[in-house]
Amino acid sequence: MASARPDGYLESVASIPLTAMAVLGLAWYRGWRAPRIWLLISVAFAWMSLGPFLRIAGVNTYIPGPWALLRYAPVIGLARNPARFAVLLMLGLAMLFALAVRFLTEASAAHRTKLRWAIGTVLMLELIPAPRYLHPAGYPAIYDRIASDQRDVRVLELPFGVRDGTFSLGNYTARTQFYQTRHGKAVIGGDLSRVSAQRVDAIRQVPMLNALIDLSEGKTLDATTLDTLLARGPGFIASSNIGYVVVDRDRASPVLIDFATRVFHLEELESDGAAVLYQPTGGEAISKR
Repeated sequence: MASARPDGYLESVASIPLTAMAVLGLAWYRGWRAPRIWLLISVAFAWMSLGPFLRIAGVNTYIPGPWALLRYAPVIGLARNPARFAVLLMLGLAMLFALAVRFLTEASAAHRTKLRWAIGTVLMLELIPAPRYLHPAGYPAIYDRIASDQRDVRVLELPFGVRDGTFSLGNYTARTQFYQTRHGKAVIGGDLSRVSAQRVDAIRQVPMLNALIDLSEGKTLDATTLDTLLARGPGFIASSNIGYVVVDRDRASPVLIDFATRVFHLEELESDGAAVLYQPTGGEAISKR
């Protein structure tokens, strides 16, 4: 299971249908030979999807594969997760499977329809996604209050961070963007496939955002930095047009919550479970109500 892997991501898991392998084996036994181009594509990307070293039954054999070197190559290395090459493996396998089915049905013209239905039925039974696991897609009630606000203000969620497919700053969660679909306001921070180094540097150069990133990672601030930011809090709220601050008490440290409360002069409005909605009281953005 994916959860048993060190990274725990479902995208690290790929499965070749047994039906497809059986059809390919039967066609090969009966004289069919796979086109070299599709065979090469399938084998090459299968080998790349195994990662830098071959693992068998969870045991690292330390037998190197192409990804042992290609992961350091420019552009290609941005794929990060070698299991993604399984997508191209499946493309090649689908073509081989289709060609093998055509060969078998043409070789058994009298039973062509029955053979197609048999292969299709077995493949469907193997791949049917049952039981289908469902997950709740609800949101804390506090976001209804934000959504009802007609002002064009922004929302700051804590812990704060920026993340892409190659790195993570702070402690950002994609739930922020999911909840954004309910309240409809702009948020600070986010998650993109790729965030440029220039953008990261620009974020880090904003003292308040840099402090929120550090505190979200569990770091601390020195007394001088804290005193400076205490004086800049209202100005940051006004310039950033922040109308609401949402704190996830399950993920935000007491130090981060105390910092935000003091710097942004937060007033608690309501809560729903671990999600607590605050309103900054020291910035011009709030005085526009």
